[in-house]
Amino acid sequence: MRRTAPVANAVGLLTGYALDRLLGDPRRWHPVAGFGQAAGALERRLYRPDRAAGTAFTALAVGAPVLLGAVAAAATRHRPVTRAVLVAAGTWTVLGGRTLRHEATVMGRTLRDGDLPPRGNVSVTSAGGTRRRLASRSWPAPPSSR
Repeated sequence: MRRTAPVANAVGLLTGYALDRLLGDPRRWHPVAGFGQAAGALERRLYRPDRAAGTAFTALAVGAPVLLGAVAAAATRHRPVTRAVLVAAGTWTVLGGRTLRHEATVMGRTLRDGDLPPRGNVSVTSAGGTRRRLASRSWPAPPSSR
């Protein structure tokens, strides 16, 4: 029995990592930002402060991408080149290592220089637009308290 899927997965992961190092995040039409917008729209449509609504939201927001991945994995079981390409594209799309390294450098410099603005006012432009840095501790409130 040939075991091509694990090799294709490994090749795809390494290729996706190399693409992230070389290209960084896509500047326009970033799939993760698109997923965030879709999840936000779904949340606005489904949100109610009860367990059934939360279950429905989670099933759709998490279940749909998982199902898509499972279908892609099954469809490429005997197509190692296609699988490697899909794994590489997926890895490059979600990894964000180059962007995170850049942000860590900027934040490290800011910390070393003692040049932090008041909490919650640190922002960065990224593929998804202006986002608060992870260290800002200023998280959006849930929809019920807005």
